[in-house]
Amino acid sequence: MTQDFSLHTTSDGLAEILKNGHPILTAGYRHTYPTNTIETTLDSHCEPDFKFSELLRTLSQLWTYRSDTFTVQYGDAPTPNKSTNDYVSVTLYPKHGDTSVHFTQFVGSPTEIDFDIPSHYLVEEQEMRHRAELLLLRNNMKMIGFKGTAGDGNSWLVTSVWIAQEGEMSVTTSLAEALAVAACSPTWPSTLAPTDVIQALKQDLSHLLVGHLTENADFDAKEFIDPTRSAWRIELAKDIAQFANSPTGGLLLIGAKTDKKPGGVEVFKKLAPLDSNPKLAMTVPELVQSARSIADAHIYPIIDGLEIASIRTRKGSVIYAYIPPQEPSRQPFMVIGEDLPGGGHFFSIPRRRGDGNLPVSPKEFHRLIAGKLW
Repeated sequence: MTQDFSLHTTSDGLAEILKNGHPILTAGYRHTYPTNTIETTLDSHCEPDFKFSELLRTLSQLWTYRSDTFTVQYGDAPTPNKSTNDYVSVTLYPKHGDTSVHFTQFVGSPTEIDFDIPSHYLVEEQEMRHRAELLLLRNNMKMIGFKGTAGDGNSWLVTSVWIAQEGEMSVTTSLAEALAVAACSPTWPSTLAPTDVIQALKQDLSHLLVGHLTENADFDAKEFIDPTRSAWRIELAKDIAQFANSPTGGLLLIGAKTDKKPGGVEVFKKLAPLDSNPKLAMTVPELVQSARSIADAHIYPIIDGLEIASIRTRKGSVIYAYIPPQEPSRQPFMVIGEDLPGGGHFFSIPRRRGDGNLPVSPKEFHRLIAGKLW
């Protein structure tokens, strides 16, 4: 909902901003050139349920006699242009935790959002950088700067921009509180969800996956598939159907290398782009279409919300299949094999167990059709 902001100026060089008739901040200003900056703080009682751009339009009225314009941008320019002295800065303080969020708008640049977060000796710089970048990604933001020192009494300064669509300022207060928790927790839950993986790849942040993404009940990785061969087609159908039979769904990533760690756990190592793989006898778009056709032809019933697409990174293209959780009433999902000589065909019911595929046994299938398994 668009907010109603109004600007009241006074003779002593102060401007008061009201939201829906209630004061939310006071800003100092001058009408003598150069009017370089406005730096102000949101009232602690103000609920920031609005976008910075909405507030900025009203604050920018203090520059109406000049040619400078302040417009929120995001996505195109990776780094704010600090070569100009003209900027608007608004600070807000979340209600919980000793943190602060600073919105700074330079002329002709994306909005820079700085999070000032207390640090702790339990979380070192490299780990905190990873946690911060992941939390930003989950909130439609991209990290463009990180500095600070671990240890009590110090702080982290995390600098970011919106990736695409601008969010409300209240998003950043919740994020600041989450960053504060991440900065002091040695056992912070950093499990990557399928949506985290897809978003990281789309933003070309595959380094977030290295050493942190493991094959498990929700994720599987393949370096290559060959849909021209029957065995590969059935294997791909099984890899997809196993997640459809899982209560949580899952993600299959094609074009990735893993590294086996002690205990047999497969951990994401690096991307293996398909368009640079000499074994691939077709283009990546053709491979995507082939994978979709294989799922349609060999998996029954049709998986609701199945998403098979490619992502282009700086290193090359990969393909993913995202399988959202399915209604239990539609399970199990079966993989139907190729036609057999003399008629008929085989089928199986794959299930995900840990980081592997475990098909339903004949005894379990008998109980299934008797209504005792699902």
